[in-house]
Amino acid sequence: MKKNLLMAAALLTGAMSFAQDCPAVATINEDFSDFTAGTGWAGENCWNKIALGFAGGGGMVYADATTEPANIYINYYSAGAVGAFSYLIGPEISTFNGEHELSFSAWKTGQNGSIPAGTVTIQVGTMTSLTDATTFVALEGASFTLTSAVGDTTDEVETFNNIVIPSAPAGSHIAFRLSSDTAHNALAIDDVVWSEVETTEPECEAVATLDENFNDFTVASPPSALVAQNCWTSSVGGGLIYMSGADGDNYVTFYTAGVAGNSGFLVTPELTAINTTYALKFDAGTVTPTSEVSLQLGTLSALNDFENFEEVGEPIALTFNAGAGDTYENITFPAVDGQKYIAFKFTGTGDHHAAFIDNVTWTTTSSSVDFNKSAFSIYPNPATGKNVTVAYNNDNAELVSIFNLAGAKVFEAKANGTSQNLDLNGLSSGMYIVKVQSGNASTTQKLILQ
Repeated sequence: MKKNLLMAAALLTGAMSFAQDCPAVATINEDFSDFTAGTGWAGENCWNKIALGFAGGGGMVYADATTEPANIYINYYSAGAVGAFSYLIGPEISTFNGEHELSFSAWKTGQNGSIPAGTVTIQVGTMTSLTDATTFVALEGASFTLTSAVGDTTDEVETFNNIVIPSAPAGSHIAFRLSSDTAHNALAIDDVVWSEVETTEPECEAVATLDENFNDFTVASPPSALVAQNCWTSSVGGGLIYMSGADGDNYVTFYTAGVAGNSGFLVTPELTAINTTYALKFDAGTVTPTSEVSLQLGTLSALNDFENFEEVGEPIALTFNAGAGDTYENITFPAVDGQKYIAFKFTGTGDHHAAFIDNVTWTTTSSSVDFNKSAFSIYPNPATGKNVTVAYNNDNAELVSIFNLAGAKVFEAKANGTSQNLDLNGLSSGMYIVKVQSGNASTTQKLILQ
């Protein structure tokens, strides 16, 4: 009886974290090898926990060890609690600015060669208090599960990495919220690393054109992982830019990551030339109807030099459009010495606003001897009213389209006969680009509506 009371006291004491004199750190590289194993573990080396303990009717978090091979790790045991949360809390981090990433390993644990059946969930987040679990803020897309079935005897180690935490309040700690869907389930966490994101420039040759649908890119897992594939790159810090999609239909996602006003950049491979002989086209839109995201196009002279981002044109207010977004095309860039990359700068107005971009092309503007600027004329131009006539000087004209200066298509009609009247009463006054197509060839002229 006395032994049982002492054990209960030890387990209950283990539910509390003792105060430690711990300065904030910039990085973490913890394998727990110098921790003291035992179910009464109350935190050490600036690591802490919040757990009710076995006697308190909740899960346990403590340092544990194996002898073959020799290893010390942090163990979570659900005890009799199902769905209750326990927390492993790391040292205070000096700065969360999106320029570091988290990695760790985890595996199911058991006794006598048997792994408990069920699922344990690890939710990564941040906390500002070592004793108040309500300060835990979950990181979007950073929930991981480990599952085993009855009779499993292996404890396969899984590694989770490239987890970027873009921002958190001052005084925050990285925290792991642990829970189980079954009683007497267990899991180990080890090799926790918080280090700077590597942003070395890829070895990529400049290309003349682009035709990218992102379908051969690897979808981010977790979603906070950066793009950095096939000579495309993205910004680090602020809003997240990452790969999404399934079944070979991939696209790039921007997410404000919990901070209103956050921005993020997607950057193309280096281009051999940026001038008006090329035109940009892409599909883009918001991920949800309530997201408010603007897209500013521009250029960079060097990767990651976002302070010298050169804006081109006006910001585009992206739309949801039933989840399909819109197509933006016929966008030309002025020639600027030293500019090598096209950059897409996304900015969201809300905490959890998101947008996507897909099907990016950068191609030479089409023209031919038989189909050039003389292929059609517009009158009156400037037009004092909203009705203009397009006269086709080429029998091959097939389609007439009108774009605003942001590149959005605002009017389209099939070419009809040698001339046709266009009713543009739905357009506001300003300058537009009129495009006439014939097969793969096209030519454009400016139109001014007064």
